[in-house]
Amino acid sequence: MPTLSIWTKCNNNCLMCTNPDNFRNENPELNYGFSKIVRQLNSFQKKNLDDDHFILTGGEPTIHPRFLDILRLIRKKFPSLRIDVCTNGRRFFYASFANECLKIKNLNLIIPILGYDAKSHDAVTRIRGSFSQTVKGLENILARKDESQSLEIRIILIKSVINSLAKILGFVKNRFPEIGRIILIFPEFEGQAARNARAVGVDYFGVRRVIEKSLTLINAFKDLRFYHFPLCTLDFEFWPRIWRTLPAEEVTFLPFCGNCFYRKYCLGVHRDYVSRMRKGELLPVKKEVKILESNNFHHPVIGIMDKPL
Repeated sequence: MPTLSIWTKCNNNCLMCTNPDNFRNENPELNYGFSKIVRQLNSFQKKNLDDDHFILTGGEPTIHPRFLDILRLIRKKFPSLRIDVCTNGRRFFYASFANECLKIKNLNLIIPILGYDAKSHDAVTRIRGSFSQTVKGLENILARKDESQSLEIRIILIKSVINSLAKILGFVKNRFPEIGRIILIFPEFEGQAARNARAVGVDYFGVRRVIEKSLTLINAFKDLRFYHFPLCTLDFEFWPRIWRTLPAEEVTFLPFCGNCFYRKYCLGVHRDYVSRMRKGELLPVKKEVKILESNNFHHPVIGIMDKPL
């Protein structure tokens, strides 16, 4: 699937941003002006695309001066492809922007919630007022979107977020009960996330404990998914919610993974995390369980048929 980074700047400054400094500091007009984006889009041919959607990222893509024109161009050139926009949602605070953006059909908006109130969320984005704008943006989207459009909330599991995960899930459930999809993401230790590793500060041991305590809330969402989780980091009952989303070049398998009964269904571990692993954090799974598998590489396990033997 084509992933287009269309702008280098962002109106947030998140602790766990994976963009490197040389990208963040680049003058976006040099390589991300509208004419260059047009040439890049014109280089794509539908028959050569291996998936059914585009992903637009940044920086913050919605602050590109001609973001709406880029959306219109993609929709005109590839009318059947879904457009995924990874955004912090703040520009949707403005009703006029939300109205224009949501004229684009087959659009999926992907927005992070990083706290359960302004204090906790803004401490992660490091921008005062970002929470109120994001929440209002979500409200504007939900009030305007049609059946061809979707909205998903992502929760990146850094230290402060995992410590208040139940409150965040509760906030989302109560404030936005109509949200279709929730994604819980183990962070990638790149860019700002690597620099702020002490503040980001999570491992699979700690995340697993909190997720297990939040089982009731997690089960309250029909479509809640886990991204960036090797199978062995969560109990069997969570496996149908685990998705493989990282590109193959970013993950690896450790020598003992060859002893795991379920290696062929597993994402593996992000290469940048291997040096941070604690002893015993990843272990081969050798308990037998009947699983219901799919033909979808990204979501290979869709059900657990019985308990482990």
